[in-house]
Amino acid sequence: MSFDELTKEQRVPVLRSVALEVLRRRFGLEPTGLDVVSLSFNTLFRVDRADGPPLVLRVCGRQRIHEAGVEAVEAHWLLAISTDLGWAVPQMVPALDGSLVVEASHPAVPRAVPCSLFSWVDGQPVDDHPDAATAGRLGGLLAEMHGHAATLSIPTPTGVRADRTVRFGEPAVVAALDPLLAEAIDRGQQFLDDLWSSPGRPHLLHGDFGPSNVLRWRDRLTPIDYQDLQLGHAVQDVGITIADLVDDDVEPVVVDAFRRGYEEAGGEAITDEQVATFGALRALDLIGFCLASPRPGLDETIADSIATIQAWMRG
Repeated sequence: MSFDELTKEQRVPVLRSVALEVLRRRFGLEPTGLDVVSLSFNTLFRVDRADGPPLVLRVCGRQRIHEAGVEAVEAHWLLAISTDLGWAVPQMVPALDGSLVVEASHPAVPRAVPCSLFSWVDGQPVDDHPDAATAGRLGGLLAEMHGHAATLSIPTPTGVRADRTVRFGEPAVVAALDPLLAEAIDRGQQFLDDLWSSPGRPHLLHGDFGPSNVLRWRDRLTPIDYQDLQLGHAVQDVGITIADLVDDDVEPVVVDAFRRGYEEAGGEAITDEQVATFGALRALDLIGFCLASPRPGLDETIADSIATIQAWMRG
């Protein structure tokens, strides 16, 4: 069985070997412990060491779908958030040669494996079904992040502009699945074109601000995983989060609390029509992601995403 046909769990032993090689050769570290803390598109390893606090190594065993240079933007933004807002967000740790992304090879993996190292952040992800009070706090947190991002001027690669319907993968490949998807891509692109021609200066967006990417430590909430960052309009980030909450089947009162928390913290209001459209755009992007990163078990995700788009088109 080829590497790309393995499940996430089956890939772990190979990626652990990659992680050890990268830590030793590129970062000059000899870990005393190396434990998986997350299995998603990336695999995250907690790196324990004898002479300092733990670190986190992000290992991408899949085909790279993020724009080249995004990690440099990620590092600058995380540093600005830590410095200006005092949040305990992770900080990127450069390799011995100063690189923020290092690549390793392994006989079992048919491509280079990009890796990045971060400082450790205490906490556990917020539950996928947060209560209304927590959802309100998440909304306020995102509004504060957006307010700060609007003050920054960090050069970003052209490819991180959130001005196209399918960011991860190829629109033509998505459209080929179903004629309705081609129509949805055109309709979604017109929506984005209108949004980008509206007043307001685009700024950095988190790109994946869901409960699973916010850690809770005692009474502190800390956003993590900024690799999906985008340059766009604030409502795009809000729409992505609401789409994730809806996908997780949270109660409507939780979604309302998130929207209210965002607006009460100074964020721009989002309309119900925009919420529905961003849900469809998120579904289109998820289909593109699945097709660009083939692995077992994604057929149901694609089918659910198509159903979301069909409902939007009928509406």
